[in-house]
This record gives sequence, structure tokens and C-alpha cells, in this order.
Amino acid sequence: MTTWKTAHHQIYATNAANGGEEGDRTPRSSRRRNFENSASNHDSDYTIAEEEWVAARAAIFNNTPLPAGTSVGTLNAYRTILEKNRQRLSNEQATLERRLLAADQSSERRRGSRGSASRSSQGAGKHRSRLPRLSEEDAREITSNLTKSFMTTDTAGMLRPKNVEGATANLTAYLINQQPAPDGPMAQAHRGALESLAILGNSLATREEYDSDESEESQEYDGEMRGADCLSYKIRETMPPKRFKPTPTDAAKYDGQQEPRSWIDDYLQTVILHKGNQIAAMQCLQLYLKDSARAWLRGLPKGSIKSWDDLVDAFVTNFQATYKRPVGIEELRHCQQKPKESMRTYIGRFTKLLNAAEDVSVDRAIDAFNDGIRRETYIEELGRKKPKTITKLMEIANSWADGEDNV
Repeated sequence: MTTWKTAHHQIYATNAANGGEEGDRTPRSSRRRNFENSASNHDSDYTIAEEEWVAARAAIFNNTPLPAGTSVGTLNAYRTILEKNRQRLSNEQATLERRLLAADQSSERRRGSRGSASRSSQGAGKHRSRLPRLSEEDAREITSNLTKSFMTTDTAGMLRPKNVEGATANLTAYLINQQPAPDGPMAQAHRGALESLAILGNSLATREEYDSDESEESQEYDGEMRGADCLSYKIRETMPPKRFKPTPTDAAKYDGQQEPRSWIDDYLQTVILHKGNQIAAMQCLQLYLKDSARAWLRGLPKGSIKSWDDLVDAFVTNFQATYKRPVGIEELRHCQQKPKESMRTYIGRFTKLLNAAEDVSVDRAIDAFNDGIRRETYIEELGRKKPKTITKLMEIANSWADGEDNV
């Protein structure tokens, strides 16, 4: 016989023959509950039917109040389930507090042992910790916080997950503890939720395995710092993947003239195609910059870049206002053939502007080219032939240039 104590009654639950499951988890219609009033010597017997257990669990699961006129059996079932949940949460909170206390004590012991270590531990041939050479901020980045756990508690004392693993564990525990009746309306949805959690768990395991493989592909730390001084200590000390081979060329280097967002995205993809990652991209960025762009990177505060997102934000913010904007229709209209300028030279200047233009229609580009021509016979010929594409326009213009070259 299992006993639950509430604020006003002591509830006795008669278990099944196997003596295993509690009443609020796998209810049976034959169960009986005897409530002993603490203020009276008279016993009152109540029968909690199957549907009353289902109604109580449904109200708790859906976070809805019981309607007016709810039966005594449903109310007692509702109170019993809440009491058990309260006790379970209280036990979990106590466990969490014990873990936090143990972690704090362990941290204190570590600090004490570090301070009392003899000078001989720093002698030749001994491992030298890098922590004394780090700033306080960098030390916080590379040391683990021993008070971290999967879960935390809010102001109401309820458990809340801290990360993906904690959220998965929390959902799993909730679904297992709040199983609906096998033939109830929520049974199918409950099974689907458990299957979804299984898929999520497999995905997390696959991701952890991939991250582990990626870590194994990196070489062991060799004591060298990589990348510009603006990168954090953690980024600079990390070894790039073994197979990564940067191949910077002058054609691929950034000088502040290109649109920054597109360039930095293309740069990352180039590094990834060469078996690198975001860490490798940050370490090698200075090799792909030149002129004012390289000077900008070197001028950033030391250790100010702590992630790829930090680098992208700083890069785009700085060069968004300085890069060369695309050519518009006004620039094309101002491209006029100069006195004594050959048609081929004019075609080259106009084509260079046209290739850098954005949001300029074909018709407007043809009109701009026509307006820039000085020779009337060429203008009249374009008026007769009426080219509809840039390709056709260039065929006509190049035929004029060929004729001038042959003169």
C-alpha cells in the first residue's frame, strides 16, 4: 500500500498485484482511495473512477482549471498528481543544489591547490599552465564553468533547461511522467511527440560525433599564435584542420572596393572548399586583404574579435560606407565619346561602366550608348536597325570600330 500525504488528508492507494506502479501513472478503474480526515476520527471512502483520473491528468497536461461541479474523485486525483509532481520537483531541485555546492567546493579546492603549489612544479620538464599569461577575460573563455548544468530553476522554483540537451531531457521526462490513457484522444499525439524526441536525440548524437571528428582532424597545439592580434587568444591558439591549405592570390584579395557582405561570404566559402572552417578563415583573413583593408584589420583592438559573427559585423560595418557603389543610369549617360576618340575606345569605356551597373534596363542602356556617339551616320544607322539587346548593339558598334581600324 502506497501513502501520499496532502495538506488535509492522508490518501491510501491500493496497488495492483505486482506492486509496481503508482495510481496517478497507470490508473485502473478498480482502484480505491480512502481519505482519512485529519480533523475527524470517521473514515470516508471514495472511489476514483478511470475517467476521473483521465480528466485530472488532462487538466494538468493542458494547464487548464477544472470546471465547476467537478466530482470529488476528480478533485482528489488532481490533488494527488500535483502533490507527487511537487515532491518530484523538490527532490530534483535539492539534487541540483547539492551538485552546485559540490562544484563550488571543488573550484575552491582547485584554487587553493594552485596557490600553494611549490616552485618546483614550474621547473624544467614540467607542464606550464598558460592561464597565468592570460588576461582575466581570456581565462574565462578557455576554462570551464563548474557550476554549469543542463538545468536551472526560475523564481517560482520550476526547472528550466539551459541548453539543447537539457531541453531534450526535460521534454522526455515530462512526456514519460504525463502519459495519457492508452485509448484517450491524446494517446496518438503523445506517441508522435516521443518519436520526434527520439529523432532529435539521434540528430544531437550525430552532431556530437561530427564535431568530435572535426576536432580530431586538427593538429595538436604547438604554442604558436595565428592570425591578427585583434583575434581572441582562443581563436589564435586553435590549430586549423590538417588538410587546409590557403591559396591567396592578388586577384582574390580585398582592397575595400568590393561590396563587403558578398565578398566576406564568398571568402568563407573559398576557405571551406579548401578544407578549412571559420577558425581557419579568421586566422588567414589578413592574407586575403591588401592596402587600406589590411591596415584596418591591424588597427582593430587586440582580442576584440571573439567569433566569426564578430568579424563579419566589424568588416561589413567598416566597408559598407567606403566600397565603390554600382554604376547607375546617370553614369552611363555621362559616358560621352570624346573628340577624336576612336569608336573602339569609346566602346571599351562604356562596356566597363555597363558591366558595373545595377538596375539599368536594356532599353535605357542602348539609349545611353546612342546619346554618347558623336558621328551622325552611326546615330542614324542605330535608328534604322533598332537593336533590342546589348549583344546586337555591340555587334553593330564593333563593325564601326573595325571599319575605323581599316582606314
